[in-house]
Amino acid sequence: MAVKTSILKRLVTQSQRSGMSPQLANATARKKLQQAGILKKGSDELTQYGKKGRPWERLAGLKIEPQSNQAGQ
Repeated sequence: MAVKTSILKRLVTQSQRSGMSPQLANATARKKLQQAGILKKGSDELTQYGKKGRPWERLAGLKIEPQSNQAGQ
């Protein structure tokens, strides 16, 4: 497995703090980041879009769980 990017680590940590299991938090964060075009499909690598600027600022509207999403704040 590739080294986790900082945005992936951040979303996984936030989800785990809200009570999600580690496996579910990893899967959900990867899926959401891939849907947003920040991670390449099927890997933990950033896309060109994800490498530009600060990707977590673009995640303000990306919700994993409404109570725990602090991305972009």
